Amino acid sequence: MFSESSEQAAKVNITEPTSKAEENEKVDSKMKAFKKPLSVFKGPLLHISPAEELYFGSTESEEKKALIVLTNVTKNIVAFKVRTTAPEKYRVKPSNSSCDPGASVDIVVSPHGGLTVSAQDRFLIMAAEMEQSSGTGPAELTQFWKEVPRNKVMEHSL
Repeated sequence: MFSESSEQAAKVNITEPTSKAEENEKVDSKMKAFKKPLSVFKGPLLHISPAEELYFGSTESEEKKALIVLTNVTKNIVAFKVRTTAPEKYRVKPSNSSCDPGASVDIVVSPHGGLTVSAQDRFLIMAAEMEQSSGTGPAELTQFWKEVPRNKVMEHSL
């Protein structure tokens, strides 16, 4: 039903997510350094920005981080997870969580240590609607991803 794959692969950019009000202040100051994503992929469950390519800081003074913004456009909670072709090179926070109806989640992607970012590296965002009665804790999300039918999962590549 919601099986949708993007044919275009996007380049890598890194950002970190926040979900608590007290963390939002920290994130606001951190996010000022990020370049605002200009493109948006409009999927049936989530709007994903940027749509195609991640932008990591290009100067020595900039932190090498990229931001992915997920916006839930449904009336239900949407579970999501972010996978990469190079998990040993990147830290993705949060990599597995949920997004309330109408809410947005900031995902921060950053390279480990002194590793360099490569245009060959890709990120896959997977999302699926959850039942209102489902819990959104780590154990519930793990179980949800084991049981969700593949045809109910939206996928988009960056």
